[in-house]
Amino acid sequence: MTCTNSITQRHKGQHLTEIERGKIAAWHSEGMSNRQVAKKIGVAPQTIHNLLNRFKRIKIKFLRHKTNLLLCSL
Repeated sequence: MTCTNSITQRHKGQHLTEIERGKIAAWHSEGMSNRQVAKKIGVAPQTIHNLLNRFKRIKIKFLRHKTNLLLCSL
């Protein structure tokens, strides 16, 4: 059974490649909206939102770790 109303071009559960993640980050930094990026990649806008939030959490965790290392070395 295939869904004809789908807005995405991918099968459910298919992971984004590293190249696609890089493109998403680049387009977002250029000011593209989640919807525009999602349409280019062929995924739901919520997928873009989730990925960008994950990038944010990883960056914050990395910065905290780096700060702790710097403070410990003093």
